[in-house]
Amino acid sequence: MQPQTDFHDRHAFPGATAAIVLPNGTAVTAAVGLADVEGGRAMTPETRMLAASIGETFLAAIVLALENEGSLSRADLLSAYLGDRPWFEALPNPEAITIDQLLHHTSGLPDHVHLPEFQQSWAGLTSGERFNPEALVVFVVGRAPLFDVGTAWAYSATGYVLLGIVIEEVSRRPWHEAIHQRFLAPLGLTGTIASDRPDLPGLAIGYIAPDNPFGMPERTADAEGWLLWNPIVESAGGGFASTSADLARWGQVLSGGEAMSSPYLDRLLGGVPVDPDAAGILYSAGIAIYANTPRGPVWGHGGWIPGYVSSLRHYPDHGSPSPFRSTLTSASRTIRSISSRHWKPRCPNLRSRPSGDGPTHSFDRPWRHRARSRSMEHGRVPGNDGGSRGALLHELFDSRASPFPGQIYPTASVTGMPSAV
Repeated sequence: MQPQTDFHDRHAFPGATAAIVLPNGTAVTAAVGLADVEGGRAMTPETRMLAASIGETFLAAIVLALENEGSLSRADLLSAYLGDRPWFEALPNPEAITIDQLLHHTSGLPDHVHLPEFQQSWAGLTSGERFNPEALVVFVVGRAPLFDVGTAWAYSATGYVLLGIVIEEVSRRPWHEAIHQRFLAPLGLTGTIASDRPDLPGLAIGYIAPDNPFGMPERTADAEGWLLWNPIVESAGGGFASTSADLARWGQVLSGGEAMSSPYLDRLLGGVPVDPDAAGILYSAGIAIYANTPRGPVWGHGGWIPGYVSSLRHYPDHGSPSPFRSTLTSASRTIRSISSRHWKPRCPNLRSRPSGDGPTHSFDRPWRHRARSRSMEHGRVPGNDGGSRGALLHELFDSRASPFPGQIYPTASVTGMPSAV
């Protein structure tokens, strides 16, 4: 526990948990610090946290599963499923967007999360008896596209909200129920639940800076542990609370080609460049790919939500092979923590490149590169990690500073790190 304790003391965040799932299925877990500072509740490996955009890996997987059974095709136009919605024709690029372009963030849709109008009114979206995800889509209605479909890359949680609506149209059930039936229940991921209400059992408390743009208090939950906001507003842009062990297991199964009976890895990993100047950084179906890092290729996804930040990674050059290619491995590592009330990294400027204080190969920052369509720049691609968090996450995953020093594992995740607000 000494490496975890040293890291925890040095960065002054309340707590963290970690889990490794080895190729033989053995799970190793660790925890440090507190899940509730004021209540003195200890962090344990079973503590849940909001997984944020790591949920997109589940969304992409269910789309590929529905394609396997012939219920949809990635080549299908979005209009084939949602063209009758009253707001559809006012979307950017409405008639040209395909399912595949939503998966890869090449649709040209803006990201509603980073629009001032959303940040000023998001809390009111969940005040009614039933939340409608279409209320999130409305924030990009009537806006100009960032680029023509398929000509550039820009992260858009709105695109995954639309995918959630498509999944419900096709499966005739809520998207998170479709994921539970297809993946969570069969894999025994009992620590993973839909984050569709404020009272999430076993959730660690997240903390954010007092001057955050969302108008939230530093402690994001009440004395009973109920969130002071409703995370259902994230919709299919994330949508789950989970444990370290569950995310580690999911990373192992997904990257090892074991999440479905039919082959899918070629479609899961078929990526597009996020920037023409960074050909080695790709985004595939809910998976970011760094082709060249000091530890070889890295696959996975990052996430951010007030009070929590996450990162799921897979290192295919380390460990046992999978059916997809001889260098793909199945081992998983998950590291999670919650934000410190005192640790306040810079909030990245959404219109310019980040400050660069994190490592240039930081897995959690594919959006640090600009998206371009031919010679036209569309500005910085907003994402869910950046600034000093990139450096912190890099240190956390450095084999010398990690909770499991001297080890390099093929898959890794961080969730609930200090937020940039």
